[in-house]
Amino acid sequence: MLHERLHILQEFYGKKNQAIDPHNIQVTFSRGLPKNIAELAGIISALQGTVSKETLISLLPFVEDPKDEMKAVAKENEETIKQQQELFSQNGNDMPKELEEDEEVNE
Repeated sequence: MLHERLHILQEFYGKKNQAIDPHNIQVTFSRGLPKNIAELAGIISALQGTVSKETLISLLPFVEDPKDEMKAVAKENEETIKQQQELFSQNGNDMPKELEEDEEVNE
């Protein structure tokens, strides 16, 4: 049936003087369910720990390459950790002055 439709398409474009070869057309099927992103998010949350992260990411219709997405997430996490480490190292591990004063009073 699909092959017949491709030949109809070929005839249509032939009438418009545009030649196409139906054998060179790559047919791609994608899953149609679920379309609701909120529902999909719930399914992904429910499957965490049961299915690999790569498989869960591949369920998202707006992610084309799950491996690239996983790399991007890992990179973002590393950057966040570095930013947090820089923030803590700027202030050091010293006790806030207010707490130091309270300790001196209590001693």
